[in-house]
Amino acid sequence: MKLSKMLATSAVAAALTASAASSAFAQNASPYVVGGSEANVEWMVQLEFQTHSGGTVETYGCSGEQLNDEWVLTARHCIDDVARMNVYQSNDQVDRGEPIAVDSVHAAPKGDIALVHLSKEAPLSSYAEVDTTYEVPENITLGRIYGFGLGAYKQPTDHLRTATVNINGTSTDAFYGKAAHLTGNDGASNHGDSGGPLVVNGKVVAVCSTGDNADPRGDIHAGSNYALLSQTGTWIETTAGVDVTPEEETPAPVDETPAPVDETPAPVEEPIDETPAPVEEPVEEPVDELPADDTDWATGDINWSPEDILGPNWDWHSSWGWSDSWSYDYAG
Repeated sequence: MKLSKMLATSAVAAALTASAASSAFAQNASPYVVGGSEANVEWMVQLEFQTHSGGTVETYGCSGEQLNDEWVLTARHCIDDVARMNVYQSNDQVDRGEPIAVDSVHAAPKGDIALVHLSKEAPLSSYAEVDTTYEVPENITLGRIYGFGLGAYKQPTDHLRTATVNINGTSTDAFYGKAAHLTGNDGASNHGDSGGPLVVNGKVVAVCSTGDNADPRGDIHAGSNYALLSQTGTWIETTAGVDVTPEEETPAPVDETPAPVDETPAPVEEPIDETPAPVEEPVEEPVDELPADDTDWATGDINWSPEDILGPNWDWHSSWGWSDSWSYDYAG
């Protein structure tokens, strides 16, 4: 299909690139598909639309992500001057199945982001999950892109394609909104990948807006700019009725049951006897007192009986003098 506005085109390529936007209406952006590989993602849909410009009707193609039974996320430049749009719930670009008409299109208040409403409910078994809190990290990280754009050297593709890309930093999208700047790892964006997703950790965080080059040819490392959903998360949530807030881990339930109260009465403390312990008076051992010394030192006579000392069974002979000795015989 022919390229309209920025990255709109008809086929998909796993890698996307686009020309830089030349005006606020992104007249020149258009990524082509280069490299990558085929993919199957149920919620990836094809958008085909017609525009009336200067009395001429032209047909273009973009990529989109179905969010629920009725709403599809895409790029804003894919709905500029649109007169009619159909959505195809197929990853096959040859056998696309029955078209689903779009009855209204809605441009986001910021950035190259838009929502289209289906004229009837078209349920799928799974839908795209979005993360509107994502911010581009300071260090280079990996992401994944999907799209229905052209392949290398403008060759059409016949199936949805995907590629891994490097997320290098921030840039600007076609409507001067905040964007993530990507360079291809094993593939790059191309014409027709407009509106296709940048997926990080399984969730859509941005949509394809513009390419660094109008024609990436066969360069799988070509650069592109993806409009960040964080600049318009509340609008997406209220318009499409989807929950865009990342799920938080449910905290473990807190057991608020009061701890059992131990009602056992505390033991009664016996009063402390503070009466001082009796002090034991030292007991004096009885001393055998000898009879008083009745010696008459003048005469040397001893005036006490030997029995007083040795008992009655001793015969005592004594005399006193300076060289005398005592003698005794036991008569017991």
